[in-house]
Amino acid sequence: YLHPKSVVISCEGRQTPTVKMEGSQVIDHHKHKQSKEGRGAKEKKKDLKAKKEGTRKERHNNRAFSVANIGRTKKNIQRNLDRSQKKEYVPLSDRRATDPNESPPSLVVVMGPPGVGKSTLIRSLVKYYTNHNLTTITGPITVVTGKSKRITLMECPNDTSSMLDCAKIADLVLLCVDAKFGFEMETFEYLNMLQVAGFP
Repeated sequence: YLHPKSVVISCEGRQTPTVKMEGSQVIDHHKHKQSKEGRGAKEKKKDLKAKKEGTRKERHNNRAFSVANIGRTKKNIQRNLDRSQKKEYVPLSDRRATDPNESPPSLVVVMGPPGVGKSTLIRSLVKYYTNHNLTTITGPITVVTGKSKRITLMECPNDTSSMLDCAKIADLVLLCVDAKFGFEMETFEYLNMLQVAGFP
């Protein structure tokens, strides 16, 4: 049942919907009509014609892509440049890093009887090359002596096994002798071990 003043909207397979009112009145809703006359239509026709012929000129309004506040833009650009400049730094070459073409450090063994001054000699060499004071010496110490030269200082303990091991791997041996006692048995024993190990 339909009211006498009711309205029925149906498409019925058409692109534009139709409105059926009671009776035989049918109203079609048409699409928006494009302008066929006037300045806008003439410009559009002219643009389409130039596009087909390939003579169309792309025009850009420079003001449309400009900034609103030139002073603020300058400050932002300068600020970004300053921030990027702060991130830059001069790379420093790490002299402790091993170069594949660089030879390993030379091993310098300091040998002598107890209380002759082996630790004092090593501390003095480290102070000379690095300007640092060492309180305790534990293990080998590698120092940089030049642009491409390093040495490893090692104190030799007073036992036979340590003397033999140091004699096999040493590149240079510093024999400390006490001036009060002169040459001791440890010194001659170590010299004999070095000759057996092939030390020149």
